[in-house]
Amino acid sequence: MKKILSVLFLAFVAFSSTAYADEVHRVWVATSAIGSASGSADGSISGVSINANDRLIVITANDEVLFYRVVNNSAAEDYPYVIRPDDVGAGTTSWELVDIASGVSTTRPIVGGVSVYNLTASTTLTREMMGGAFIGNYGAASAVTFTVPPAFKGASFNISLDQDQTSGSTIFVVLNSSDKILNEPDYGGTSYYYLSGATGASISLIGKATNRWKVHEDANNGSITQGSQ
Repeated sequence: MKKILSVLFLAFVAFSSTAYADEVHRVWVATSAIGSASGSADGSISGVSINANDRLIVITANDEVLFYRVVNNSAAEDYPYVIRPDDVGAGTTSWELVDIASGVSTTRPIVGGVSVYNLTASTTLTREMMGGAFIGNYGAASAVTFTVPPAFKGASFNISLDQDQTSGSTIFVVLNSSDKILNEPDYGGTSYYYLSGATGASISLIGKATNRWKVHEDANNGSITQGSQ
């Protein structure tokens, strides 16, 4: 009887260990998404080391936070939507974007909806879009104008020129006439940002108070011009 109990106990331990291993959840953290540099998600995290239950958090130098889950497909790398580990070769392990929180605000009053928008026509942004959204113009056939509602504390979003390096890609970002920019020249009246050139130019707007924005500019491969209308 004791022998039978011992065998059953060992079998239970073996089964429990196997089941536990299948339920392992790990969270990886990277300081950049792509680029193969030390600390980047694609260069520092081996594709053969992650499993289906793992998650990835990327916190950039600009305090942008990106959340990813593991997917089993061979989609090409398409930042920020898909990250491919450098060592997967023809494998199928990738990181897929779940959410982006732009800026440094710790207050995100807008919840729900999607966080990545590709807007191909001139649009007045919504308050939902001002809750950590990433807004691009991928697919637009011509210049677009994004009109920004008045700032409020906790609003944060990124507008990026994402036209796949199409010649003449442009975005006008028009701010509300009552808004002030804390860390940029005040032109008076309605301010705008003009993003042009190749893919990459972007601005992040962070709501510090009513009608008060803090702006971060990243020209990258394109150019950014501020003015007034």
